[in-house]
Amino acid sequence: MSDKQVTIFIPKDAVGNNAKKEQFTRFQLDGVTIEVPIGKYVEVPLWVAKRAKEIGLITDYLEK
Repeated sequence: MSDKQVTIFIPKDAVGNNAKKEQFTRFQLDGVTIEVPIGKYVEVPLWVAKRAKEIGLITDYLEK
């Protein structure tokens, strides 16, 4: 796992039941769980950003 931090923004789901219920999205890797708040800019490890992009939650991330 990389220690590099990047900034991501996971937008709120505008349609469906999740729009009112979900506040966080969870990512797991090798026993490590990261909860990322929805609708806020946050710094996360690079592996979280790559996974979020891979599954289509974000289109890009901001590197420092």
